[in-house]
Amino acid sequence: MGTDQIFDYAVIGKGLIGSAAARYLSATSDSVALIGPDEPSNWQTHDGVFASHYDEGRITRILDPDPVWAALAKRAIAQYPAIKRESGISFYHNSGGLRVIPDPEPVQAVGHDLDVTFHTHTDEALRQAFPYYRFPEGLTGLFEPEPAGYISPRALVRAQAAVAQQQGAQIIRERATSLQIQTTEVEITTAEGSSYHARKALLAAGAYTSTLLDRKLDLTNRARTILLAELPPDEQDRLKNIPTVIYTMQGHPAFDGIYMLPPIRYPDGKVYLKIGANCPPPQTPQTFEALKAWFHTRGDATEARHLKDILFDIIPGLNAVSFHTQPCVTCYTPTKRPFIDTLKENRLYVAAGGSGSAAKSSDAIGHLAAQLVLTSTWTDSLDRNLFKTSFVT
Repeated sequence: MGTDQIFDYAVIGKGLIGSAAARYLSATSDSVALIGPDEPSNWQTHDGVFASHYDEGRITRILDPDPVWAALAKRAIAQYPAIKRESGISFYHNSGGLRVIPDPEPVQAVGHDLDVTFHTHTDEALRQAFPYYRFPEGLTGLFEPEPAGYISPRALVRAQAAVAQQQGAQIIRERATSLQIQTTEVEITTAEGSSYHARKALLAAGAYTSTLLDRKLDLTNRARTILLAELPPDEQDRLKNIPTVIYTMQGHPAFDGIYMLPPIRYPDGKVYLKIGANCPPPQTPQTFEALKAWFHTRGDATEARHLKDILFDIIPGLNAVSFHTQPCVTCYTPTKRPFIDTLKENRLYVAAGGSGSAAKSSDAIGHLAAQLVLTSTWTDSLDRNLFKTSFVT
């Protein structure tokens, strides 16, 4: 199997970053391969790779205490209309976003620097502006209206890949198992028994990135648990206009913060509120087998119980007819900024390590990676050193 064709560019990883990079590469070249499997129909029996974009809700916003992530988000969000127009696929919802924090000044400063529209609420003003939420006294709420909201990561990947394919990219729905850097090309072998060749390759395989390299990048996978609260029709209607929430917590025994999304309809036809947490991870699955084992679970039961308690605290009187949990994995770099770098000059590049913040900004990350692959140089105004790789010693 495979092909005798030598692609100009191959992207390994058909996720959020990889599909974005393929769209940008294929706008320049008609010899692009985007390599990665589709979502499995049955997680429990699936024997291959998983991806955390197999979901319907990721928060998108510009406001952030980190100016680099804020800048990437602003760039990416500006491209949403073009991606929708070119693909015909809708993936973005402008619900607005609320950030509740004890110290708003760092986020406010970034917002002012990037000319972001936001409104500040404290205590009683916060309660009046968002009466369906309840937060402790002494916190500040920063509300960012449109374009803040949420995206369907599944749909965004479909949209990016669709545009790439329209521009001539080949979508190869196979799982890469090895990379060999040769004199004039990179050989990519897949679990399906195929072999593909490219003059340049971009590795954007998320949590699986280091499993394809001889020298391990300093990437740490963190196991996360998502809680989905199924809502009946009357509760869907009551909460249909709530914004997304990022809530920095103080004194919680397990979490330092949570995020929550408005009611979203999932592929099973049901409508769910989604909540997840930032916390010290109970597990750090690094190998292919450990990742597979984690995704075969329903997540961590203790983490799920904490999430359920917090959900009822934040939304008093919440009416949910059922609760469901899902496993998730986030991939962190030491700097909590993505690796976008050259691994082998003029041959192999990497874009990985979203650190729990990449979904909304994936188009901008993919663009930076594509520009690096195309030119073999860093041409962007953002400092290249922000995205340099480091390796496990």
